[in-house]
Amino acid sequence: MKKNPWLVLIAVYLVSIGIVMAQFKVPPIMPVIIGEFQLDMVSAGWLMSIFSVTAVILAFPAALVLKKLGPKVSGLVSIGCAILGSFLGYLAPNFQVLMLSRIIEGVGLGLIAVIAPSVIAMWFPPEKRGLPMGIWASWVPCGISIIFALAPNLAEAYGRQSLWLFTAVFAIIAFILYALFVSNPEGREEINEQSSVFEPRLADGLKYSGVWILAFTFFLFNIGVQSFNNWAPTYMIEVLHVEPPMAGYYMSYQTIISIIGAVIAGWCIDRVQNKKMFLTIVFVVIGAIWLFAFNLSTNIILPYMTVFGICTIFAPSLIFTMAPRTVPSLAYAGIAMACANFGQNLGNLVAPPAIGGIIQNAGWLTASWVIGGAGFLAAIAVLFYKSADSLR
Repeated sequence: MKKNPWLVLIAVYLVSIGIVMAQFKVPPIMPVIIGEFQLDMVSAGWLMSIFSVTAVILAFPAALVLKKLGPKVSGLVSIGCAILGSFLGYLAPNFQVLMLSRIIEGVGLGLIAVIAPSVIAMWFPPEKRGLPMGIWASWVPCGISIIFALAPNLAEAYGRQSLWLFTAVFAIIAFILYALFVSNPEGREEINEQSSVFEPRLADGLKYSGVWILAFTFFLFNIGVQSFNNWAPTYMIEVLHVEPPMAGYYMSYQTIISIIGAVIAGWCIDRVQNKKMFLTIVFVVIGAIWLFAFNLSTNIILPYMTVFGICTIFAPSLIFTMAPRTVPSLAYAGIAMACANFGQNLGNLVAPPAIGGIIQNAGWLTASWVIGGAGFLAAIAVLFYKSADSLR
């Protein structure tokens, strides 16, 4: 029986947000972890960055894993890593074991960040891909919104370990649904050409400049977004004197708004022909927003979170939609996605400790200027983007 592609999207989406919740259970209780383990801000930032180390290493191998194991098994391996890492973190007796659990969870991130958009590209034709890609692009804000809303109260009532148990249980549910609904689509020539016509090589997929331009812009995007997501709760608690649960709710609100923004972005992307110029304008707007990331007052937190949530989600929605068009065949789509996610995870890796060091040594305002500059630099980089079609 032919599967409904929207059921496939739902399963992929649940697995994706399960892995994001595993990643982002740390920031909302960062002050608690800093106090418990007597960490400085740079060391604490590595709790997030170590999660991304494995993801960076796996960016390109993930495309090979998808090719060898197929979308079903490779996706189950990714969410399985989230289950294993969460249980290990739940049982962790010290900081070193906790760090090891983050590495294992990072394997899941490194795989799903390539597998998920590739599966969506398999099940949806190019002219209908914008909306599902836009919806899936909200996986990060959706996962963050759930865990940021639950984390402070869960940690206060049941301890830090309760967050790891929660993400493990959610991941198990997502594992079951993914196993039921996801498979390789049958009878679609553009998908099966990979096996029937030629064997795509990694080097061939990476020779297109557009692949690297999108990877670089994704790197800069995640410098800004992950810096904000990681340090904004601490900024609100320590500088603006917001209570920890309220800081978590503010972050959840921002990410919930991003989900709405993702649907809007997907609708717009399917209707805008010049996606290159669209992405350029998006990054200019984002850069201006980021200039005020750590320069807020309590009475403008909510409006700022609204604007931040709606506008920032346009960038990943566009990048994931444009990535398959940087290569001449969908057979190379996994490689294009891998390159984009290499940039994404490299940004995830660098941002928390680097911006934590800037905050510690130069202050919050300087950190805002740095991530704002990253947004403007991304806008300049997009101007050099070329799709595979334009190179023919």
